[in-house]
Amino acid sequence: MRALAAAGLAGALASCAPVPPAPGIAGDGFAARLSGIGTEPFWSLDIDGGQARYATPERPDGTAFVVARRTAGGTLIVTGRLDGRPVVATVRRQSCSDGMSDRTWPMTLALVIGTVRQSGCAAPAP
Repeated sequence: MRALAAAGLAGALASCAPVPPAPGIAGDGFAARLSGIGTEPFWSLDIDGGQARYATPERPDGTAFVVARRTAGGTLIVTGRLDGRPVVATVRRQSCSDGMSDRTWPMTLALVIGTVRQSGCAAPAP
């Protein structure tokens, strides 16, 4: 009887094991790789798991830095440090226009580097 109960408990625990995310999807439910842009001033932010790269026309190759990801209320929050300044990128699933093209992006991106606030659009990266 005990062996049967133990087998049942083991089966129940196995069914409660976390399900790994689909390929290309991070554990937070957002794509592991995201690309975002902003205009006036022009900038880009590429997020790939625990790494990000911020680029501007003055630094087209960009600067890579380590990030942490978490979600809150369906919003992705990415934090890190860039050139000694704190970075917070907030990604929301809401359609977005970059204001420069006819493209509609599936997400908005609010970016704060130090005290500088920028807004833009984002999408899963290919």
